Amino acid sequence: MINDHHQSVTAASTPSREKATTWSLVLWAMNIFHEVTHDDAGFHININADDLEAVRRELAAYEEENSNWPQSERPIADRTLSQSQPPTILLMGALLLIYAVTGPWSGGSPWFANGAVMGDRILVHHEWWRVATALTLHGNPVHLIGNVLIGGFLVHFLLRSIGTGLGLSLILFCGAAGNSINIFAHGTHHNSVGFSTAVFATIGILSGRQSILKRNITRTVLPPLAAGLGLLAMLGSSGEHTDLGAHLFGLLVGVVAGCILALVPGIDKLIANRRLQTIMLFVGLGAMTLCWLLAFHAAP
Repeated sequence: MINDHHQSVTAASTPSREKATTWSLVLWAMNIFHEVTHDDAGFHININADDLEAVRRELAAYEEENSNWPQSERPIADRTLSQSQPPTILLMGALLLIYAVTGPWSGGSPWFANGAVMGDRILVHHEWWRVATALTLHGNPVHLIGNVLIGGFLVHFLLRSIGTGLGLSLILFCGAAGNSINIFAHGTHHNSVGFSTAVFATIGILSGRQSILKRNITRTVLPPLAAGLGLLAMLGSSGEHTDLGAHLFGLLVGVVAGCILALVPGIDKLIANRRLQTIMLFVGLGAMTLCWLLAFHAAP
């Protein structure tokens, strides 16, 4: 809702409902409050007057970035992983494929026996790969679909912002870190699985990064954190093997990581460097593969 204490202005108008919806998603992703109205002239994006410059800048940047999509006039070799469409469908499809192989949580499944977060196996037997492998396992179809649909949108936006390689590696690292902290908090009698810890880490990364880039904590950190906590309340306790604590720690670790990311000198050059992005993509995927190899190598 537009703040009643500030003047409301129209930042952009379009006859297309689809275009208005896209603009609205862009502004929500940038944590800018707005309203979409409709009349005979078309659809209008209404905002607080104080946000007019920022909104026009964000929409102009979005339109410029997507002006040649889906067919870009730039040679493929000149595009970086951060400037092309990230393979979000493939990444979310991988979670679906893994579930098709593993099935739901079962005590007799070697995937869950060797890869789920189990407090005693981690703290007593030092099987730390579980904090990563558990991100790829899901307790039931509802748990899986929720993570794929909601997580897919958030992951896609982050990968578009900071590149596929850097983004995926950071998501997996923060998800694993959230699981690790949660194990220390709960002790040896705690089990969990799910990509949702990484989904909440993604929300945190977006929030933390924007708080530094925009330098306005009230408008850039609190709204997405509130959304994250609301999502936590709706999805955090759904399913026997989902984990409210891991989601919360994933969110907080993501905020810290996002702030650090925004402060790294020369980070824009890294994001735009195709070779480094490719290396980081293989590092992230390779690390997850290694964790699963360790899981089955250590199996009794």
